[in-house]
Amino acid sequence: MQQTLTFDKKFDALYKRFAKDPQGLQLLSLEGISPDKVDVGQMSHDYFTKRLADTTVDQNANSNEELSANNYQAEVTKGILKLEGYYLLWRYSMKRFGVRRANELISAIWRGELYFHDASGQGIQIPYCFAFSTQNLMLLGRPYGQLGSVSPKRADSFVAQVTETVMDLSQEFAGAVAPGDFIVNLSWYLKREGTSPDDASDRDAIVNLWQKFIHVANNKFRFCEAA
Repeated sequence: MQQTLTFDKKFDALYKRFAKDPQGLQLLSLEGISPDKVDVGQMSHDYFTKRLADTTVDQNANSNEELSANNYQAEVTKGILKLEGYYLLWRYSMKRFGVRRANELISAIWRGELYFHDASGQGIQIPYCFAFSTQNLMLLGRPYGQLGSVSPKRADSFVAQVTETVMDLSQEFAGAVAPGDFIVNLSWYLKREGTSPDDASDRDAIVNLWQKFIHVANNKFRFCEAA
């Protein structure tokens, strides 16, 4: 069975030029966008028969060997989504600079002359790394979604909302998601509640709050990519 991917004919010509050349094909393979890497059937077979580190398109050090339905869906489509991302990059470059310059830019990436960070999967299409203030949670809570929350009144509620927000944002951004003022604002709640790190029992309670957050923050999986 042969399946086709719909791109601009000029982009197709550029891709085929690489794919038909032995060295070019090797470069596409290193990028994770060679014909076998965008073949969902082949990637599905490789997922269950080979080590993920040997087959994944994503060279992220956080890629893990655990087999799961979510991880499977992410891995078998990464090549296609990465190629789609390069196509969109080529397309908008072409609109602004013309076909020749767009070809030069994409070719430079595929040859390794330029490095495009974290392009795996849909990485090209979404923002990379994001820091947010937890002050909005203190003032407004999480007034969105089916189960919105009012502003937290206690330290444990604040930590829970920060954790949920990190989980939400990690599905919308590649790279790190950082609650920049988390420690400062958590200290405000602890001080208001009379919780002191100098007291042994209070110190254990503070450690427990951190453990709850760290446990979730160290989750290995994000939708369609490694965490």
